[in-house]
Amino acid sequence: MTSLRPGTAARHPFTLEVQSRIFFFFLLLTLLFLSGCSNLTATKFPTPFPEEFLPTYVALTVQAESQPPVSSTTAVPLLPAQELQPLEPSPSPTTGSDASADMISVSEPTITFEPDPTITLTPTPDLPPAGVQIMSPGPASKVVSPLEVYVNLRPGSRGNVIFELLGEDGRLLVRKILSVNPDRRLNVSTDLEFEIPVVAEAGRLVVSSEDDSGRVVVLSSVDLLLLSIGLNDVTPGGAKPETLIIREPIVSTLIQGGSLIISGVAKTAGEGQLTIELIADDGRRLINPRLVPLPPDPENSYIEYSIELPYSVEKTTWVLVVVSESSGRIPGITHLSSVRVLLSP
Repeated sequence: MTSLRPGTAARHPFTLEVQSRIFFFFLLLTLLFLSGCSNLTATKFPTPFPEEFLPTYVALTVQAESQPPVSSTTAVPLLPAQELQPLEPSPSPTTGSDASADMISVSEPTITFEPDPTITLTPTPDLPPAGVQIMSPGPASKVVSPLEVYVNLRPGSRGNVIFELLGEDGRLLVRKILSVNPDRRLNVSTDLEFEIPVVAEAGRLVVSSEDDSGRVVVLSSVDLLLLSIGLNDVTPGGAKPETLIIREPIVSTLIQGGSLIISGVAKTAGEGQLTIELIADDGRRLINPRLVPLPPDPENSYIEYSIELPYSVEKTTWVLVVVSESSGRIPGITHLSSVRVLLSP
């Protein structure tokens, strides 16, 4: 008979067996559960297509199944064999003084510029400077006394410069003569004091020069507004080309036969009419003044003129051929050019 310790309940052998079986049962369930979870986590399911791509996926699948399979034995045409050229060995790098001779020289490309096409302009006749260039005052200047005048000219052989200021009726308000060097073109300036009986009056400044015989050989003018009171309002003048050009006859030419051709170009400022005279050294006029009308020119450009004049001399005579213009409200010559020639019977 089995003896028990005090305070300890006796355990039946059946009870212990039941407890052991229950323990092993739960242990088996635990192992089965753990092995099943590991299989679930390791399994990868295919990723479903998005719903919007399903129609495209189905269409592509049907199209692929309808096409015949491609044979893997399709013959591919071969290219004709080409003979390979052996490569030339590149020169080995050198050192020392021979290195520069074996280096490959790479030059920059040369750029060639085509020259622009040459434009040939038709030359126009050379226009000499005016015999007298009135630098100041300019046309339509408003001036008070004293009038400051600046000119550039080549004086006549007498070596004088004559300044004249005319009123609107042609009367002479002031006249001043300066002696200069006749051998070259030069600048001359002077002041002209004047008086007028009214507040304002139209006027004209005339600048000229004479030769040894007292004949006017060159003349220019500018129209002004004369003021008795007020301030100057001067417009610019400037260097201008000659507007009365005599091309024929040429200066100091011997003319024979009793006929003289006078021609040239002119740019008139008024009535479009020239006056031609032949004046001998002793002052005699060999012909009466001849008027040469010019056709109207709305563009105010140079116009050619030409006239043939008969003359009569008993012996060889020096003559001054004078071409002049008169225009404007104020009477008198406004512009004059001349050449000296030798006439023979």
